[in-house]
Amino acid sequence: MKSKLLIFLYGAVGFLAIAIPTLAHHGTAAYDTKNLITLKGIVTDFSFINPHTQIYIDVKDDNGGVINWGCELTSPARLARVGWTKDSLRPGDQIIVTVGPAKNGAHVGVIRTIAVNGKTLSPGLDEAPSY
Repeated sequence: MKSKLLIFLYGAVGFLAIAIPTLAHHGTAAYDTKNLITLKGIVTDFSFINPHTQIYIDVKDDNGGVINWGCELTSPARLARVGWTKDSLRPGDQIIVTVGPAKNGAHVGVIRTIAVNGKTLSPGLDEAPSY
């Protein structure tokens, strides 16, 4: 009986040691959400996948070069509730996004507003975004 209890306790501790890190969530700590920037570009890829939908866009820089930005939205489930589908964006679509850029200077950002081909879309956020 004592042996079974110890095995159960060790198993429970092992399970918790593995499971607890999966409950963590990265939030928006990597992004500067106070100093938003606006990007205008062309969609190159749209990944309507978990855990966060990704949009990749080509943006012209001040020198005429092209920079590919990775822009993150909320989950596909949340976006679906406001009308998004896997076909909401296609390569070649013109897009304007306002993003919180990466604090480390990488060309990535978390989307706060989005307009596609002149039409404003909901970014799927509510009072408390779940990034």
